Amino acid sequence: MEVTENNANVRIRALGGLDITGGMFLRGRRRVRVPASRELLMGLIAAGLRGLPVWMLCEALCPEAIAADSYRALRATVQRLGRNLGCRAAVCMEAGRVRLNAARCWVDAWAFEEFVGRALAAGDEVPPGDLLSALALYQGSLFGLSDCRLVRTARERLRRLYAHACFSAGRRMVRAGDVAGAIRLYEHALEREPSCEELYRALILAQAACGRPSAACETYERCRRSLQERFGTAPSMATARARLEPCIPQAGSGEGRDALAASSASP
Repeated sequence: MEVTENNANVRIRALGGLDITGGMFLRGRRRVRVPASRELLMGLIAAGLRGLPVWMLCEALCPEAIAADSYRALRATVQRLGRNLGCRAAVCMEAGRVRLNAARCWVDAWAFEEFVGRALAAGDEVPPGDLLSALALYQGSLFGLSDCRLVRTARERLRRLYAHACFSAGRRMVRAGDVAGAIRLYEHALEREPSCEELYRALILAQAACGRPSAACETYERCRRSLQERFGTAPSMATARARLEPCIPQAGSGEGRDALAASSASP
C-alpha cells in the first residue's frame, strides 16, 4: 500500500518549520526535544529515501568522540528518535546507513519534490491545477531558519525547485492571458520565500507588463530591503533592469503575453 499523508504512522511537515503528528493508530502531536535527535531527524529528512551513512552521522553528531563511542551514541540516538516519533520502526539502521522508513513516514518535503518533479517532467501535459496543488505543499524553506548543517544543501535544492515550478506555472498563466493570476502566484510564492530574488524579478516583470510601473518599483524596493537584511547584498543588475523594463508590450495582447513569457523563462 502506498504511504500517503492519510495512512502514514508518522506525518512530518518540514517545509516552513518542523511539525510531527501521529497518523493511523498513533494520534497526537510528537515532540523531539533532545538536540541530537532533532539534528538526526532533520538530516534524515534532508537526505531523502536513502538516508545517510553511519560514518557521516557519527562525525556530525559526535565529532569529538572516538569511533566506538560515537557509534554507540548514534545507536542510542536512533532508538530515542523512534520512541519520540511513537513508532520504533520509523527509523532504520541497517547496512551501514540510517534512514527514515518510507513505509511508516509521510514527509511533506519528499512529497513536494516527487509531485513537482513529476509535473515539471510532464510539461504542458499536466493540468495547471495539478502543478498548483503540488506547489501548495511548500509552506516555506526546509525547517524554516534552522541552521542545522545537515540540511543546507537540501534546503537550497528545494528552494530552487519551488522557484522553478512557480516560473513554470506563471508562464502558463501568462500564455493563457491570466497575467493577474501570475502576479498573485508570485506574490504568494514570496510569502513562502521572501528572500528569493528570482521570484521578485518575475513579479516585477509581470507588473511592468501590466502597465503598473509604480508597483514594479515598490516590489524592487521590497527585494532590496529583503536581500540587504538577509544576506547583506543588493539586487543584481538583471533585477534592476527589470524594474525599468520599458519594452514589454501590454500583457493583454498576444505579443505582450509572448514577450512576458519569454522574459520570465529564466529570471
